Amino acid sequence: MPTAFTKRLIIVVVAAQQAAANAQAKTVDTVGGDKTFTVGLNPTGRLADAPTHHWCSWAMQPAEATSIQAGLPTAVGAGNVWIFDGTVTTPDQVLTNLGLQRRV
Repeated sequence: MPTAFTKRLIIVVVAAQQAAANAQAKTVDTVGGDKTFTVGLNPTGRLADAPTHHWCSWAMQPAEATSIQAGLPTAVGAGNVWIFDGTVTTPDQVLTNLGLQRRV
């Protein structure tokens, strides 16, 4: 049986807008959306350094993708969010593109 979750977005937000991004995500996913942006990133990759950004990779239905793509830039400010098509862009490509690393 095919899935209705045919879209995948990789989304990065600046850390200062984490709460606003999670609030917007909750409008799409009322159950867990408020915990969408909890994985921190930063330029150094060191866990001891605070996250400068948060990200997620989110499988969703087309209408949900349209909603988050329209609402998130307004909620956090257009210069504070980057949205990638996760079906054609890998997480590593996103990190390279933005000059960020996973915190380990």
